[in-house]
Amino acid sequence: MDKIGKAPQVSKKRDIFVRISCVVISVVLWFILSVTLFSMIYTTLKNVPIDFTLTGSYADIAGLSVVEADYDKINVQISGQRYIIGDYKPEDLEVTLNLDNVRAEGIYELPVVVKSKNGDAISVEEISPSTVKVKFDYIVSKTFSLEDETLDIQIPGISTGSDCTIDFENITASPSSVTVSGAKEQIDLITECVLRVNNEQVLTGSLSTSDVDLLLYNNSAVLDNSLFEFDQTSYNAIIPVIYRATVPFKVDFRGCPDTFDVSSIKYTTDPEEVTIMSSNKKIQTLSEISLGYLNLNEIIPGREFVMPIPKSNEYDVVSGIDTVTLNFDLEGYSERVVSLSGNQIYIKYAPSNYDANIETLKIGNVRLIGPEDQLESISAVDLVAEVNLIDWDVTEGTMTLPATVYSPNYPEVWSAGSYTVMVTFTEKDNDTVTVG
Repeated sequence: MDKIGKAPQVSKKRDIFVRISCVVISVVLWFILSVTLFSMIYTTLKNVPIDFTLTGSYADIAGLSVVEADYDKINVQISGQRYIIGDYKPEDLEVTLNLDNVRAEGIYELPVVVKSKNGDAISVEEISPSTVKVKFDYIVSKTFSLEDETLDIQIPGISTGSDCTIDFENITASPSSVTVSGAKEQIDLITECVLRVNNEQVLTGSLSTSDVDLLLYNNSAVLDNSLFEFDQTSYNAIIPVIYRATVPFKVDFRGCPDTFDVSSIKYTTDPEEVTIMSSNKKIQTLSEISLGYLNLNEIIPGREFVMPIPKSNEYDVVSGIDTVTLNFDLEGYSERVVSLSGNQIYIKYAPSNYDANIETLKIGNVRLIGPEDQLESISAVDLVAEVNLIDWDVTEGTMTLPATVYSPNYPEVWSAGSYTVMVTFTEKDNDTVTVG
């Protein structure tokens, strides 16, 4: 009975001990938490980037832009509860500038503003630097192009051999224009925009190269490209060459009888040759330039001919001349006047459906030109007057037709001047008789 009566007293003592232990433990836990989690700490974050966004500011409304700043990152010391900032990183902070005083372009010393991106309760203890010097200006663009000659191509290291030259007028680039953007103050400094080809070589043909730099000049000074933005970053320059050739002239003769020796006619030209240029290298295989045709019967001693240099789509004449003077070397040649009778007149290529009757009985005052020894030997019977109908549309009746007087036996003699023959054509009877 006594043992049973003492049990409540022991339980009561134990309850008091448990309560005291809980209070002690709670105090210890509170102390630990307050020291480890809820204590005020300081931390320094380095190289925190500055956000230069102008959205919503007067500078933004005015169309201003940040073109230069002496700092783009800061170091900042913050304080706060350990559990809040204990693991803070630079990206947890929002660093901006106080733009209230920015009203126009220029340079401003602006205070740095730091706060938590998450809205956490932090205190900014120190900012280094605490202000940033910022330059504001209007961002403008300017386009330079080959078409309006505001963009130039320079090829300081390019040359050519003796047989060709650079076609400067047709040097081009792709793209052919560039738009440069930047602060108005900087854009206004640009006086020249240049694509410079860096190749150093002697060309024997056209060159296409991407080794090209874009240079901006303020008079003779080269501007820093890092101050600008460009819509193009690479260029390809095409440098064509023009091939050059120097060739003599040639004259062809028409109205020559089949037996005439064209090679016996010697002539000189003034100038003797001409320089031509073309983008086609094949012009260097040309042996001569033809001045066209000259009528044989127009060549007489002492006469010179001025002939135009024919135009060509294949080349350009660069000697600065457009005519050539032609002189014939007729030393040792003489003249003789003869007459031909009607039986020395012949028709060549007469139409088969016509009968031809030569009405002319004599061709007088025929002026012969040739070597003296040949003219002394020639007689009237050695001559013929040939009427060539190959290019004539013959009709019935009498026609006056040109005749060429020459000697089949003297291939270096020709007749000067024009001679005509009257011929009557009668259509043949084409009636046929059918035998039944």
